[in-house]
Formats: sequence, C-alpha cells, structure tokens
Amino acid sequence: MQGLLTKAQIALGLRMGRAALGWSQDEFAIKLGWAKTTLGRAETIDGGLRTEQFVHAISLLSEHGVTVNFKQDGSVSVSLSQDGVFEAMRRLTDEQFRRSDRRKPVGALPSSTNDLADLESPLDFAKNLAQDLRGRAYSRPAQTGGLGGALPTKLGGALPTKRPKT
Repeated sequence: MQGLLTKAQIALGLRMGRAALGWSQDEFAIKLGWAKTTLGRAETIDGGLRTEQFVHAISLLSEHGVTVNFKQDGSVSVSLSQDGVFEAMRRLTDEQFRRSDRRKPVGALPSSTNDLADLESPLDFAKNLAQDLRGRAYSRPAQTGGLGGALPTKLGGALPTKRPKT
C-alpha cells in the first residue's frame, strides 16, 4: 500500500505541477526530454520513475516557479511563486495556446512580476464582486456557440419548476 500511495502522490504532484503552468503532457515531456508515454505512465501510476527522473521533473517545475509538496500524511500540494503565476498568466493569455473560438484579447497582462503585487488577491476580488452584485442577480454572458447559449438559466426564470404533464 505504501508503494502505491507514493506512486499516487508522485502522479498527482506531476499532474498538478504541470497543470499549474498550463503545460500539456506533450510539452512537459519535451521539456523533460522524455517520451510522452513515459510521462503518461508516471502520471497514471502505470509506470514508475527512476529517482533521477523524479528529481529532474520536480526541478524543472521548480525552475518555473512551481513547488510540489509531498507530505507524510499522504497529501500533495502545489504552490506557485510570483514567477510561476506570471508564467502561467503569460501562457493562459497567449493566443497561440487558446482555442480557436476563444482567441479574443483577454485584457492587459502585467509587464513584470513586480506588477503582480498591485493585482487584487482572489479573495479581495470575490469580496468586491459580491459587493458590486449585492441586490442584483448575476447572469452569465451569452455564449456564442454550442448548446450552452440555448439552454435556459435559473436566473432568467426560464427553467420549469415542474415536469410538464404528458
């Protein structure tokens, strides 16, 4: 059981660290110099990693501002430094990596990691949003494609409260 838990922790740590930066398995494998199947097996506990492979993967994540913490109680956590957040933001706003139907400008990106200190924390953002919306119903922006735009919403009052009689 201990070996399985360790494999699960490693798999989750690699996945979470990679996802924090917005990297695909292909990209992470290329950066590591591994075959995608090697990374895939490590991320699904189907395969193991040699110690030097594990150290290399964790070091690469660390170089990009991601710290993976493996705890004695079996939990795994990932944290990002300011540099890691900035790299993730840069990746998330790069049109090359966005879906073709979502390649619209997403707003200004801070020009450096120093500018991140001026950004509102997620908690402050949520509090301010709640204050702004107090007394008003929030509605999602309309979708331009797919079924989502055609479905009724609770806030619009269009959802039936009872099943129609047949």
